[in-house]
Parts: sequence; C-alpha cells; structure tokens
Amino acid sequence: MKKLSNQFPIEKMSQVFGVTRSGYYRFLSSPKGKRVQEEARLSKEIERVFYENKKRYGSPRIFMELKEKGIRCSEKRVAKIMRNNKLVAKRRREWKGKKLTVKEKKPNLLNQDFKANKKNAKWVSDITYIRTSKGWAYLCAVMDLYSRKIVGHAVKQHMKKELVVQALEQAISRRGSIDKGLIFHSDQGSQYGSDVVGKSLKKNKIVGSMSGKGSCYDNAPMESFFNSFKRECLGTEIFQDVETAKKEIFNYIECYYNNKRKHSALGYLSPVKFEEKHENSLC
Repeated sequence: MKKLSNQFPIEKMSQVFGVTRSGYYRFLSSPKGKRVQEEARLSKEIERVFYENKKRYGSPRIFMELKEKGIRCSEKRVAKIMRNNKLVAKRRREWKGKKLTVKEKKPNLLNQDFKANKKNAKWVSDITYIRTSKGWAYLCAVMDLYSRKIVGHAVKQHMKKELVVQALEQAISRRGSIDKGLIFHSDQGSQYGSDVVGKSLKKNKIVGSMSGKGSCYDNAPMESFFNSFKRECLGTEIFQDVETAKKEIFNYIECYYNNKRKHSALGYLSPVKFEEKHENSLC
C-alpha cells in the first residue's frame, strides 16, 4: 500500500500533463530549461549593473550597458526583470519653489514687447545658478531694455529675497534719477513677490510686472544674456569659491559685456557706447 501511495501522485501528474511516467521523471531530473537558465544569468547581470551604479540606473541605461558588453536582450525584457525583482532606480528629487499668493503676483505689463525708447523705462531681471568647488552660487541681474546694459547685479551663496534686493538697489543707485512708471519685470519667483522687494519698488515709484507661469519667452532678453554669460564667462570652468566667482562675474559684466561686447540688437555697439551715442545726439 505504501508503494502504491507513493506512486499515485506521479501517475496523477503524468496524466494531467499528458506524458508518460518515464517522461515526467526525466523532466524532474533534468537541469533547468535553456530559457530559465538564460533568464537567471540576465537577472544576475542586471542586478550587478544596478547596484554597481548605486541604484541610479533605470532600464534604458542598464539596457545600453548590457548592449555595450555584448549581452543580447531587449529593453522591455530588462524592464520586466527589474519589476519582477523590485529594482527601482532613484528618482530625482523635485525642487518646489514657494508658490506666490494671488496678492503677490503681478500682471505682465511687457507682453513680450522688449523695445524701450529711453533709459529707465523697462527693466528685466532674473536669477541663475553658478557652480563652484565649494557649492552653488547665485547671480541676480537687472537689465535696462533700452541698451541691454546690466545696471545692477548681485552674487550670493543663496537665492533668497536679499539677493534680488541687493541687485535692484544697485541698479537704482547707479541709474540715479528714475522717472515714475519704470517697469520692473521678472518671473514669478518667490523672491520677486516678497514684501521687501515690493516695498523697494513702491518707494522708488517702480511698477512691478511678472511673466506668465512657465513662460520663458516673457523674459527672453534675460534668458539670452544668461546664455551668453554661461558660454562666454563660465564655459566649462568651475570657480574655486564664491569670492572668485564674484570677481570673474564683475569683470565679465562691467569690463566686458557692458563696455566692450558688441550687441547685434544695438547695431553692434556695446551697451555703454550705445547710450553714449544716443545721449550725444540729443545734445
């Protein structure tokens, strides 16, 4: 009876699969199928690449690395194996700026009209990042659209409202007498919507203006300036520290960009030369 009871499961299983007892025994004693073995090897290789790169790689990059090593597979197969083994790549931490309240937001008074007939009629401003060996630095610049001259700028290790205030106050001090109604245009960054910046604008009878949400074209002149600045001043260089960055940025803006760099929109004159030419013509 014991022998019969031991044989019954085998007979039952062979009947279910429609094979002979001897065939079923061969299946049990044979090594894993080729596909299963290949899957195991591929899984091991995917896991190695994944952890070798400190969990930074998703299926596309792992697929490319396997391809470079001559391992044939598809990206879909890599993704499936990663899902089955719960290998999830690190995700970039999204930076969320402070959202402005309705009261802090200002209407767009420029509407992409970047022409100005006189000095101190329309200013635009923005902030950009600068990499140093000791961390990030931030540049806030203020441009007069009349001559594309950078009339104020500030560099700090943070991008808080004080950065904008310093650049704005420098611009006001340098330009001297400012007519009522000067437009100060920026994006919707929390710094520009702060109470401190608002008070400075009100005190100097400057009217605030802001770009539409997520519209870089609404502040195209500043985007263009930062593009030139990063290409011509920074390049691939990484400044040693913030103080070094300040010196190099000052030299680029004050000595080169404002005074020497020929601007196509100004008839290939520098901002300073353009202002001098038109001021002399009025005398």
